[in-house]
Amino acid sequence: MPLLGPEQFKDFGRYGAVGLEMAALIIVGVKIGEWADAQLGTDKIFTLVGVLFGITAGFYSLIKLTRRANRVAAEREAAERSPNDGSTPDPEPESDS
Repeated sequence: MPLLGPEQFKDFGRYGAVGLEMAALIIVGVKIGEWADAQLGTDKIFTLVGVLFGITAGFYSLIKLTRRANRVAAEREAAERSPNDGSTPDPEPESDS
């Protein structure tokens, strides 16, 4: 019997990619900052700004992934509930008009 199912492999790949994406965004920020420093003759100012933008973009991506994962988990949980498990809401009372 396998330890992980197909859904767990998908989740593992998705979450594993977050670290790579975060590193790539920081590296891109550094490289753009280094280029700007070289063009403008500044001393690592834009490199620092690029690092900060890279970190910010990485955390933004992480937050988006977390929200998406929470939404998917809630949808899975709702789909797994069956109508006969006692978790169905009470029917709405009929109103007399």
